[in-house]
Amino acid sequence: NPREIVLHIVYNESTAPEKNDHYYLEYPAIQFLIKNGCLNCHASRDKLIGPSFDRIAGRYPANPETIKNLTQRIKNGTSGAWGDIIMPSNPEVDTAELEKILNWILQQKPGAKDYFLFGSSGRITFGSESIKTNSTGVYQLTATYLDHGPGTRQRGMDEIFLSKSDK
Repeated sequence: NPREIVLHIVYNESTAPEKNDHYYLEYPAIQFLIKNGCLNCHASRDKLIGPSFDRIAGRYPANPETIKNLTQRIKNGTSGAWGDIIMPSNPEVDTAELEKILNWILQQKPGAKDYFLFGSSGRITFGSESIKTNSTGVYQLTATYLDHGPGTRQRGMDEIFLSKSDK
């Protein structure tokens, strides 16, 4: 199931990043996004039907007034905020939980050194933090997922590291 796969990408200045032991699929923010169907229309950096989380974070300041306004817009629905796309109403979403998630979304600024991709396909875009000629840093990619092996459902996690090619 693609909704049971989360890829976390972070750029580390260090040449020897530490092993990551975070199982991102169990993060409260990510559980909320999956449970409430947010990932049907939104992604971290790419526009799906609705705006990406980094575009939302780039447009709105992270403050209590913004959280209150966006909470009402998500619960009541809206149109015209991002072009012709209609945001359907979501009155069943718990307000307190939604406010916590909006705080998380508003931290996903464009160009952030770490971000999440959801699902089993997509593309990774290296931004301003890209490995430069004189850089010794690495990108750390951590995939967390549910493994539906024979008769079991286990947590899985894989990591890879990408660094500048030595030429």
